[in-house]
Amino acid sequence: MTLPHLVLWGVVLVGWLHCATPLFASCGQAFCPVETATTTERHPRSGELQLNLTYEFIDMDDPYIGTGSARVGEIPRGHDERSTRNHTYKLSLDYGITPRLTVGVLLPFLDRLHRHLAHEEEEVVGTPGETEIVDRNERWRYHGIGDIQLTGRYLLLPPETPLHPSLSVALGIKVPTGRTGVDNEAGEKAELTLQPGNGSWDGIVGLAYLQNFSVSTLRGETSLAPIFLTTIGRFPVGNGKFGYRPGGEFFLNLGFAYPLIRDLDFLGQVNFHYRDRDDVGHAPGVEHADSGRETIFLSPGLRYHITDSIAAYALMQFAVYRRVNGIQLTSDWNFTSGISYRFNLFSGV
Repeated sequence: MTLPHLVLWGVVLVGWLHCATPLFASCGQAFCPVETATTTERHPRSGELQLNLTYEFIDMDDPYIGTGSARVGEIPRGHDERSTRNHTYKLSLDYGITPRLTVGVLLPFLDRLHRHLAHEEEEVVGTPGETEIVDRNERWRYHGIGDIQLTGRYLLLPPETPLHPSLSVALGIKVPTGRTGVDNEAGEKAELTLQPGNGSWDGIVGLAYLQNFSVSTLRGETSLAPIFLTTIGRFPVGNGKFGYRPGGEFFLNLGFAYPLIRDLDFLGQVNFHYRDRDDVGHAPGVEHADSGRETIFLSPGLRYHITDSIAAYALMQFAVYRRVNGIQLTSDWNFTSGISYRFNLFSGV
């Protein structure tokens, strides 16, 4: 494994920014809080473009109250959440303007299936004036582009040698490009937290620290093993549709990449995510009491370097701690995979 394969871990913050949209809400707007851009090759040189295509699968079918599993509808609401299945495809482009400055854009495409149990009051047949509560299964299935994110990262402390540390700072913004009016076959609109977008502008800021260590691979070759630590904060800078204001978020990410053999790395991450309660405004069907949470994930994975410019990766993510406000859908595990490619825009690969 060569140094360019590992220097890339200095861009951990850019990947983390990619995950900094509203990660979870009571119904299940979800993205994996796991590093993916670090599975590209390295920090882009001047004039170099890095493409990263990522697939994420999250099946949120485990209702939680506090820190334990719950039954669907255990806390009575106007409707009870049953499940949200997410297939998300994310294309990120990162361009090196200078050796220290990188700008990027993230375009998410969502494929979501949501089910809940609605409780509706209806008149009893044959008994005028008398009503009863009727339960109805409702579902939404849609595809669409989510909220685009724009990011910039600056190397405050470039590594002088492969074994010297690096420090990066990043700023970004989430742009409300996702639709907010998706409905089902019956013409009923999904809750705002289920929509491809929520209409809010969000600011993002963070730091990333990287340190390489010299290690031996399983074949006795000397290589570098990076360890990184990132922190990131996301905060709304305005209200979204219906006056909805997503809760602020904080992420703490600790990870490493260990070279097993020349072209194969073992990846390991611990991911912590905190989200404050939402200010739901007058968004229909959105419960303030069912927002806000803390989660901790363990995320092992593998990365294979196909060529010096192309790498493929996959990570599993296991929830080891969950605490939610009210009652919310959660997932026991998530899956992320992808492929990255880098090239010089002006002189070829």
